[in-house]
Amino acid sequence: MVQVGDTVEIQDRSGLEKRAIEGQWCCVLEVMCDALLVEDTTGDRFTIPAIQVKLIKMEEYTG
Repeated sequence: MVQVGDTVEIQDRSGLEKRAIEGQWCCVLEVMCDALLVEDTTGDRFTIPAIQVKLIKMEEYTG
């Protein structure tokens, strides 16, 4: 389950073509019913359906 502070990867940018790139990593700022408020590395914030992202397990990348 995705929580505030988690890092997610955009898997499907349908409906967000102008705001997101597939494979882009974002930080979760808020968890709503079926959507997430996320912030990308440039500071842009947008809402994306939770089913369009994949949770990144940071321990895999921090060694």
